[in-house]
Formats: sequence, structure tokens, C-alpha cells
Amino acid sequence: RSVTKKYPTRSDLQIHLEDMYSASFSAGIKKVGLTHLISFDISIINNKYTFDNEDLFTEGINFLREVILNPKFSNEVFLEEKRFLSEYFQGIYANKMRYSLKQTFATMYQGEEFGVDAFGCEDDLEDLTLEDCIKAYNDMLINDVINISIVGDVDELDVNIILNQMFNFSPRKKELKLIDDSPKPQRKPQELFESQNVSQAKMVLGYQ
Repeated sequence: RSVTKKYPTRSDLQIHLEDMYSASFSAGIKKVGLTHLISFDISIINNKYTFDNEDLFTEGINFLREVILNPKFSNEVFLEEKRFLSEYFQGIYANKMRYSLKQTFATMYQGEEFGVDAFGCEDDLEDLTLEDCIKAYNDMLINDVINISIVGDVDELDVNIILNQMFNFSPRKKELKLIDDSPKPQRKPQELFESQNVSQAKMVLGYQ
């Protein structure tokens, strides 16, 4: 989400967004059931508010195409993003409410897919390589389910024409598991107690 072949630095990408009437762009991940979701979102003003009838809608879709299909995979960016992710995990420990929830989930769903954090596992971060990320990303583009949602005052026929021109995703058959209906092991009630030098106590109760 940070750099592409056309926008090789973070500032290049941000400057282009500013040129698109300060369009907002974000990327995020989350889990729903056993499904891991990666999203790319852009918000732009309607074409009728641009100067000289500029086609900002097509430009916005073209920007998304550049980000998704032409990412710039470099070791420099990889190490920087890896550091950001490491700081994210460290931040969880500093936020005792998030930390206690994470520990509860890890205990309740030990050995289950549902217990895997949307951001992955901190223990795997050290051995992660740039080649691992490139392989995983390309596999997602080829095999994973892709949904495109557009909200706004647009013409559906024009939108379909533009999307078919910009993106050429092959058909795919994967089914998303939005509900975790896998068999659950019968466990006895568990208690996890951890002592730290903090001013407040945190208690989390988890029921399954």
C-alpha cells in the first residue's frame, strides 16, 4: 500500500493522492470467522465537482489498479514494513487491555485456525523473507476471492466497462468461511494468571 512501480516512494504516492483533490486511500486487514480479508479503499469526489470535467473516477480506479497489480517489492520497503509490524506487536504488550484479550484468545483457541491473529504470529516475523511475501501475494491475486464494491452517484454500465478494462481477474471457485463451524475440542475451564507491575488489573472472561 506504500509504494508502487509508478510511485516508488511514499511521498510520490501521497502527492498523487493530493493531486486527485486530496483523495483518501487506505489498506487494511481483518478476520471474519475463518476468512482473512485484505481491503484496499479509495474515496474520491464525484466527477461533477472537478475542474474541466476531469474524469476522476477513472483515475481513481487506475490508481487502485497500480497499487494492487504493480506493487514495488524491494528489500528496503520490506524491512521497513517488517519493523512496523514488530512495533505493532510490541504495542499490544504496552496496551494491557489488548494484551489480555490476545492472551485469552491464544488460550481459548490453542491449535485452532480461529485463534490466529489477523496480523499473523510474532514468532514467525524473524524468519519471514521478502520472497515469502512476493509468493504469498501473487498466490492471492491468482487464487483468492476478489470482491469489488463501489458506492456513489455512478452509472452501473460505465462502471462495469471501466472495471473490465482495468482488471482482468480470472474466475475462481473458493468459498469464504465467514463462520467458524469447525468441531471444538471439549476443554475444562481454564484460568490464566499473569502478574505485571501495572496500576490496574485486567480481567477477561471468555465463553465458547
